[in-house]
Amino acid sequence: SLVKDVGGAILRYAARDFRYMDKILIPAVASYGGTIMDCFCFDVDDLKQIGSFASRVRQKLETQEIYMKEFLRGICIHKPHVAPGSRCRLPMLDRGFETSTAFKKLIAEFVGVPMGVELQELREASLNLGKFGY
Repeated sequence: SLVKDVGGAILRYAARDFRYMDKILIPAVASYGGTIMDCFCFDVDDLKQIGSFASRVRQKLETQEIYMKEFLRGICIHKPHVAPGSRCRLPMLDRGFETSTAFKKLIAEFVGVPMGVELQELREASLNLGKFGY
């Protein structure tokens, strides 16, 4: 994308409404090696937006972690010693590799779990935000 190619500093010159869109901000902050101050003019609104953005990044990463550690694990854990009415229904999704993979992907997309390039950019953005105390 242009934002990745040019770098996060381009955000300083972007229109205010455009500058704060996650689809623009995530790759910019993820790919930018300079300081976060280079990306913004740092008025009061920028400070609020950066804090809000950092919270959204953390929340998306937490969603992915919960999905991986809780939901996917729940599909794999069978408890035959527990009464059928008390068992978790998630193992019912385990219907062979292809079907299970399709179910997992559909559910992840529905819930909004970041995957692939988006997940990588979120992790990099989180690291860069962390360098500056966010």
